[in-house]
Amino acid sequence: RASMSQDLLKKYIVYARQRCSPKMDRIDEDKIEKVYSELRKESMREGGIPIGVRHIESLIRMAEARAKLHLREFVNDDDVDMAISVLCDWFVNTQKFSVMRSMKKVFKKYMNEAKDNFELFGSCLTRSYA
Repeated sequence: RASMSQDLLKKYIVYARQRCSPKMDRIDEDKIEKVYSELRKESMREGGIPIGVRHIESLIRMAEARAKLHLREFVNDDDVDMAISVLCDWFVNTQKFSVMRSMKKVFKKYMNEAKDNFELFGSCLTRSYA
């Protein structure tokens, strides 16, 4: 069971903020466009809350944040997949129940696709601040 001292965690965060600015050069933009259009089409078809361009901006920021967490110079497909997973999960769960149930079936492939060690990292953070 690995743990991280609060001091080391602070140093890690400071280092990542100061020295790491991941670029979006090497990503599959078609994947982001496809997910956006699918989410928009499905939410409109089902009468749910429509997705907006700001959601895509959030997706990009999440992918960049994940790359920064891993101290990478570039955002990779895994970062984008995780951001898509989080966005789809969040967006689908904000819909009214009947729409949410339908959308969960359609977007299941995205919501279950990306798994990461964020749970482990979150657990370390929780133990560090507890």
